[in-house]
Amino acid sequence: MEEHFSRPMPRGICTCGSLRAASRRVSQYYDSVLAPLRLKITQFSILAEVHRGGLQVPISMHDLAVAMFMDRSTLGHNLRPLVRDELLHLRTKASQYSSKLGDSGSVPRSELREYLVKNQRRHFARPC
Repeated sequence: MEEHFSRPMPRGICTCGSLRAASRRVSQYYDSVLAPLRLKITQFSILAEVHRGGLQVPISMHDLAVAMFMDRSTLGHNLRPLVRDELLHLRTKASQYSSKLGDSGSVPRSELREYLVKNQRRHFARPC
């Protein structure tokens, strides 16, 4: 078994490693697009999921973690700045979150969506 690890693996042979690297590059791109709005793509994804899951009633932290494929501690770490910046409202009774996107003092939902679509078209509409 040791002989398999004694030689370096050629770059790109590990599908998981390649997917993780591609995912990081895509995240870096979206982080740069969202930088003027002072958001990261992880934060935007959480806001979108809270809005999607909490349209009728606030979404619980458990349900949000399941929907985001995150453990609760990672999700909690990512939620803190959104609550601090008042983009999310925390109802402490049952750890439920509701989106404040579109309320005064935050980025209007339609403006954020339009901004992302415009930047995606600008960067990805080029021929290969």
